[in-house]
Amino acid sequence: MNLLLLTQNKSCYETMRLQEEAKKMKHILLISRPNELSSSIESFKAVLIRSIQGQTQKAKELAEKALKKEIAVVDEKLASGEGATKYGNYKKFVENKISTPKTLLLPIALKKINLFNSRELVIKPTTGKQGKNLFRIKNDLTELKKFFESVPLNKRKKFMVSEFIEIEKEYRVFVIGEKAIAGFYKETDSWVHNFSQGAKPVAVELTPELISLSVKAAQCVKNEICGVDIAETKQGLTIIEANRAPGFEGLEKATGKNIAKKIIEYMEKKAGKK
Repeated sequence: MNLLLLTQNKSCYETMRLQEEAKKMKHILLISRPNELSSSIESFKAVLIRSIQGQTQKAKELAEKALKKEIAVVDEKLASGEGATKYGNYKKFVENKISTPKTLLLPIALKKINLFNSRELVIKPTTGKQGKNLFRIKNDLTELKKFFESVPLNKRKKFMVSEFIEIEKEYRVFVIGEKAIAGFYKETDSWVHNFSQGAKPVAVELTPELISLSVKAAQCVKNEICGVDIAETKQGLTIIEANRAPGFEGLEKATGKNIAKKIIEYMEKKAGKK
């Protein structure tokens, strides 16, 4: 079967693993950046769209064209332009009554800082991955203004502010096609619980509560392949993020599970329904 992987990261761990498993399963996986695709979309039975920073529109056009030709697309939502930002995901969590830290866009937070009840705040980009560009400040209007004024005018709406929560343990649960496949908790001394920022992934047996919450979060934001970050707090479990096209190097190494193979199998399954 001819498969297509659209990604900006053509040589990262996840790309190499997907190519390796596709080959073992007798598939041909073409890897291309969205704007560099030279083959006709009709040549493929399924398309997997991963990291597409800076090429969202081109990826949307290709996804749209593939669906019209009845070619399987993962994630299908990208064909309708539903790339979703972290803030967009936050609003969906709230609408679906999923516990998550109170969050506002940076310009709004300046006017409504009184809505935050925590002693500290976390500021992060509305897009992006791997725990980069995260800031932790006091819940103080002067501090927030100082940060706001340090950000270029054209980027101020691209940051959001959340209540800082005390996390006892943070989990990453990997969901494929509405099924929780595996997970780990993040062992770290830092308040930033990211594998790419030095956190150590430790395999964990998923509880019914973790499975139910992670699947609900993935469904809510329409991520067919999703890395759901869940915090365990004194008040219970709460969603931090639901990441589209998540990395899985830490997960494979911590659990020994073949995540790349499961993703290719999911593509096979979707293509079989077309």
